[in-house]
Amino acid sequence: RIFPPLLTLTYAAHDAASVTAAEPVDLKFKVLYTIDLSSFWKAWDILLAVSLVWAGLMWLFSMFVYNRRRRSPPVDRDWLGAAVLNAAGAVGKAFFFLSFAVAGYWFV
Repeated sequence: RIFPPLLTLTYAAHDAASVTAAEPVDLKFKVLYTIDLSSFWKAWDILLAVSLVWAGLMWLFSMFVYNRRRRSPPVDRDWLGAAVLNAAGAVGKAFFFLSFAVAGYWFV
């Protein structure tokens, strides 16, 4: 949730007799927006772990299907290429859904 900012004003006294038109008065205005992100990082850790486990399971299943259709020796260059590409696809799908989950966290 996004909360409205809290504004704290501090007033200081200035002698009006010492102010002249030729000498400007030095004024400062400083803004600092802060938010406690500890609950977000906890949710991020959980969502990241769940999505990576899901990606690992998708990769294992896709490699199981690939190995069932394959008739050549178990590990060679083609198998390693398929393993890397299937892993990239699984991680890409997981991070796609992770981005929607994180966006939902901030906008809900």
